[in-house]
Amino acid sequence: MSKAAKPVVAASTPAPDGVPDSTPNGAVDFEALHEIVEAAEAKLPGKIWDYIVGGTETETTLRRNRYAIDSVAFRPRVLRDVSKIDASHLIFGRKARLPLFLAPVGGLESIHPGGAAEA
Repeated sequence: MSKAAKPVVAASTPAPDGVPDSTPNGAVDFEALHEIVEAAEAKLPGKIWDYIVGGTETETTLRRNRYAIDSVAFRPRVLRDVSKIDASHLIFGRKARLPLFLAPVGGLESIHPGGAAEA
């Protein structure tokens, strides 16, 4: 997806630099996925961003993947007790607060100096 085809999202009020406040340990505390996407796009050079969000040739697989993700719907449940929600899971013997994996892609050193090992 090139910058011209960027999806429109409703943004919360950003900090002056466009990135949410950091926690005491330096980690950024995002509230929604679109905030992560916006911060990454703002921080990465245009060609690297286009590489990450784009596809090859006609981008058919990219469109099919977007369609598959968009076809998943969640039933909203309001007025529920969410004080004890735990999405964590043990992965390779370590507890992950939010089980999320990065697919293997080439060129991760363009995003982070440590490449795949530190991404």
